[in-house]
Amino acid sequence: MVRWTCTRRRILGRISTERGDFLINKETGLLTSVLEEDNKFTVSGPHLVYKTKGKQLTYSSNEINVYGGEWKLIKLDIETTDGTAIIKIQGRDGVIGVNYQLEIYSDATLTTSYSFQELPRENVRELGVKYRLDGAYDRLSWHRQSYWSTYPDGHLSAATGETALYPEKLNTYREKPSKPWVMDTKSFYYNGIDGEQKDELTHIARSAKEAVYEYTLFQANGKRLTVFGQGDIDCRLNKTGGQLELYLDNLMDYIDLNWGNHQKNIMLDGAYQNRSTMKFEAGHIEKQ
Repeated sequence: MVRWTCTRRRILGRISTERGDFLINKETGLLTSVLEEDNKFTVSGPHLVYKTKGKQLTYSSNEINVYGGEWKLIKLDIETTDGTAIIKIQGRDGVIGVNYQLEIYSDATLTTSYSFQELPRENVRELGVKYRLDGAYDRLSWHRQSYWSTYPDGHLSAATGETALYPEKLNTYREKPSKPWVMDTKSFYYNGIDGEQKDELTHIARSAKEAVYEYTLFQANGKRLTVFGQGDIDCRLNKTGGQLELYLDNLMDYIDLNWGNHQKNIMLDGAYQNRSTMKFEAGHIEKQ
């Protein structure tokens, strides 16, 4: 059973499912949190992701044009059946016209469909949606369609892997590192000589995992958030102001390489649409 109600707080609406409640901000039309089995997932979104190739700086480096961050709701419609809630959200994000459709199922699965119009005609770096999460997640696992059939142990591009999001050991400038590079959080050459911080994401945690089948974030209390795909979605993490940002990209290109390999030179004709699916789960996870 799935149903829609308004909460005592006038700006919030509640989608109730068998596994928990999804709270919607009626002023923005966007998801604000998920309550499941007396546990709360802080999750905000969806938010537009559109990054393109900007002005050339060097042969292999360009500015990055970043669109979004100016969301305005135009229309919000919510329909419910016994097993599904469908939230239709129409708005604009800066110069881009946006339509989202969130489908919430009774098992706390969320499908995000989006349609973007009036996209500036520029070479695509990254396109999709992102959700902002709280910083309580501390581990990541993934299973993806890999480019090569085998990788070295612990490689950040392996077909399957599991890792902590944050470093157990911290590097100090001009001291010999005591861990592999993938567990570093920065480069002293590129990012300055200040020491590493324990709350910064490691290289392996924030690196994009392309062509994902499953991508799961874990909390120490057993809560987890899993993205499901068919090798058609790319996932990556960023951290800003204590919040994690989960990127769900349907298009990604390494446009600065100028080597030919891995460079797709994607140029859209003003519009694009796609979808992604993720599931919220609470409860104890048995260690394997």
